[in-house]
Amino acid sequence: MATVQQSAAAAVAAFSSLLGVMTALINQRVPDSYMDEIFHVPQAQQYCTGVFDQWDSKLTTPPGLYLVSLGFHKLWIAFLQTPISGCSVLQLRSVNAAFGIATLPVIFNLIPLIHPARNQSFTFNAIEAFVISLFPISFFFHLLYYTDSGSTFFVLFSYYLSLRDKLFFCALTGFISIWFRQTNVIWVAFIAATICIRHLQSIDSTTALDCPGYKLKSCGDKTNHTAGLHIPQLYYFCGFSAFFGFFAVNIPQAILNFPVWIVAPAIMFETVRRFTIEHPFLLADNRHFTFYIWKNIFRQYAEARYVLIPVYMFCAWAIVRQLAKTQSVLWIVAYIGSVMLTLIPSPLLEFRYFTIPFILLRLHIATYYRSESTSGKRTTKTGFPGWGWALALALECILFVGINVSVLYLFLEKPFEWPTPTDGSNSIGHFTKMRFMW
Repeated sequence: MATVQQSAAAAVAAFSSLLGVMTALINQRVPDSYMDEIFHVPQAQQYCTGVFDQWDSKLTTPPGLYLVSLGFHKLWIAFLQTPISGCSVLQLRSVNAAFGIATLPVIFNLIPLIHPARNQSFTFNAIEAFVISLFPISFFFHLLYYTDSGSTFFVLFSYYLSLRDKLFFCALTGFISIWFRQTNVIWVAFIAATICIRHLQSIDSTTALDCPGYKLKSCGDKTNHTAGLHIPQLYYFCGFSAFFGFFAVNIPQAILNFPVWIVAPAIMFETVRRFTIEHPFLLADNRHFTFYIWKNIFRQYAEARYVLIPVYMFCAWAIVRQLAKTQSVLWIVAYIGSVMLTLIPSPLLEFRYFTIPFILLRLHIATYYRSESTSGKRTTKTGFPGWGWALALALECILFVGINVSVLYLFLEKPFEWPTPTDGSNSIGHFTKMRFMW
């Protein structure tokens, strides 16, 4: 039986090799800044050259990623012992690859903390951590210079520290995560809430209500990032999570036990009718997959948004049903509240916003165990998952790998061209190569 260090090292080595190969391929085929990188890369390069008083007003994120990139740049210079001016796109993308690699051991160590019966299942935990790290949205953005990888790493690391009762460092890493994405303040509050919940469930709950408060304030381009009341975002997230977590959530079994509700569809129908938002960016950029989903389904068939209500309802029920196997009612309420606060104010349907809530959901889903012994009504679990879990994880891995291969194939091999005006006029000067992406 492999030790915890051997299992973690094997998973990290395999993932590092995979991510390294894909990063090199992306840098070879797409050497210049692409999509939002055209904002992030120049800002990071300003920091790398010591210019801290210039800020692109189009950026909506704090400068956490650029400060970390500056630190990597200094380490790079020290390692090579050669002065390097600025930061290349390759260097900057390697920062996110490093965050992606560092996230895997965090996930590996979170699994036995969330599921104590798994504290001796080192090999199984390493395999599951590897598969979760292949989650297509996060895997893709490890290859580019976006804020998502660092944001996810620090939120998950803060959560890990909270479960280890390292509260000072938990607060510190939570604070750092906010420097990568403003909405992470909600996940920091969620982590604080889970600490309170654990205290409430302990013998001494006198300090459980001594929880921090937060004041929310946005920065950056407010014109296109104003908060709204986009309730259907919750339904999109439920469908998204049920799709990517199809095997972990055990959708086939959930179908057999799905209750028929009467009130919920009426409420959901009204929220879809009144609060569906079609952000201008959604149909203005055909590089994103969401453009085609919205254009070919929700825009072309107006009734689709209502026909899908039973699907949303089922997905939500299946997710909560699975969470209820291992989590308390208070934890589930805190999680749902955090998802609502994160997604509802956002007017733009953007799959990247689903990354942290999905990974947290996936980590807390109960796995399948092989029972060691049964005495009366009590079953002792060995912590070693049985064939049901192994099959579900294998199918999940196939799903993630298949999607990653397909997305990267489209991104690298199926570019298309946009006409580009010259000198700000309406006349077309040349064509710019564009690529499909999340």
